[in-house]
Amino acid sequence: MRLLVLGGTGFVGGATVTEAVRRGWSVTGFNRGLHGAVPSGVHAGCAR
Repeated sequence: MRLLVLGGTGFVGGATVTEAVRRGWSVTGFNRGLHGAVPSGVHAGCAR
């Protein structure tokens, strides 16, 4: 499964990303770089 998460470092997004990675999904997180870091195992995109 492939998953794109917008804002994947915050509360709900972070939990979603963590669970998807745990399940072995290919995850891309796209954020503005304002809150935390993208979890390990996630492809990162950043808009500035």
